[in-house]
Amino acid sequence: MHTKFLTVFTALASLCITLLLVSCTPKTGAPGYDLYLLIGQSNMAGRAPLGDEASAPNARVMMLVENGQWALAKDPLHFDKPGAGIGPGLSFGKAMAALDDTAMIGLIPAAAGGSPIAAWAPGAYHDQTDSHPYDDAVEHARLAMKLGTLKGILWHQGESDANAETTPLYQENLMNLAANLRRDLGAPNVPFIVGGLGEFILERQAEAAQINAVLEDVSNFIPHAGFVSAKGLTDMGDGVHFSAQSARALGRLYGRKMQTLSHYKLVWADEFNSGDMPDPEKWNYRTGDGCPKLCSFGNGEWQWYGDAEPKNSRIENGRLIIEARKEKAGNADYTSARLNSRYKGDWLYGRFEIRAKMPSGRGTWPAIWMLPTDMSYGEWPKSGEIDIMEHVGHRPDEISGTVHTESFNHMIATHKGRHLAFTGSEEGFHIYGIDWTAQKIDFSIDDE
Repeated sequence: MHTKFLTVFTALASLCITLLLVSCTPKTGAPGYDLYLLIGQSNMAGRAPLGDEASAPNARVMMLVENGQWALAKDPLHFDKPGAGIGPGLSFGKAMAALDDTAMIGLIPAAAGGSPIAAWAPGAYHDQTDSHPYDDAVEHARLAMKLGTLKGILWHQGESDANAETTPLYQENLMNLAANLRRDLGAPNVPFIVGGLGEFILERQAEAAQINAVLEDVSNFIPHAGFVSAKGLTDMGDGVHFSAQSARALGRLYGRKMQTLSHYKLVWADEFNSGDMPDPEKWNYRTGDGCPKLCSFGNGEWQWYGDAEPKNSRIENGRLIIEARKEKAGNADYTSARLNSRYKGDWLYGRFEIRAKMPSGRGTWPAIWMLPTDMSYGEWPKSGEIDIMEHVGHRPDEISGTVHTESFNHMIATHKGRHLAFTGSEEGFHIYGIDWTAQKIDFSIDDE
């Protein structure tokens, strides 16, 4: 099997990307429970009504109860208020158990409904729950760690801080929370995953969008952290709390993100945070228009791809900008840039993540894709191609992911892929990724 390199190009467009590559690493750790600390406010605790058969327990998912003993995990997991119900914790625990049929999952419920992030400082008191949320969470986690290893921390909170007074302090408080927990639990690299606020919150609380933006950006200011989006999830009718179905979906999203952070190790990345131009140690330029061998690169592309020229490719504010311009060069009326990592970043299997914002306008065709380092099985399509993401300007609310081989390719209309309805790719940054193993390739947008 041959390795592949990454190619990024845009047709008549500008594109900003951040690239992350990870590869699989074996699970290790002390025997006993794989422990997960569940903290935050009421949407972590869960408020959806009980009684649904989907909440049935799993024999390998346990919970730490109020008396410090272990019991089979079932909803409600948390005991912060009398109204506790179905939350994301149990479905998260089941998702983690499904990844390893030998693992025993230990959930440590410690949410405090209605708590602002200030209540999660060491020594702080929360009157609604008559508790010290941070101190109690640390105490429960330490007790649990006598019988297992802390594998992750899940945080869902922010509604109580969506106001003019506390919103500006939220990022700093979140950084402090993660640092304090990792220090006090002796787990400096434990994954810290935050959940986004529900759209029903964003619609009625003006500052909630600012809180959500901080949460979404968490991996840029807290090491080994991740974000799961609540986009599309619904409330239980009160405009505040996730429905049972949405709470469980959120738990599964936490599980996917935890899998990424826990079961992979970073082997290559470019965050575009130094210099004015792409790093020549990591990136090559493909120049010209493909002629005479393959004019317009077989796609009817109207641009001439230039070398390392700032007008077409540059680094600005931690982003790679690829810009198409209407100007003559070679035999073309437009210029742009096309970069690849061939012989500088070549991999076989792993997880690939690219955070990118799409351009807008008809005629654009940004893509992030992979080709073989060496055409071991012959020229395209015999050696294959993986299109992680393509966005065509005349279909702005659609993202495509495709695999091409000799038997399955677009030239003979047999290619394997999917056109996904997806809005917002031109308005903001999203994470486009694949999980590539010997058996399959899974495509995702924002971990979904």
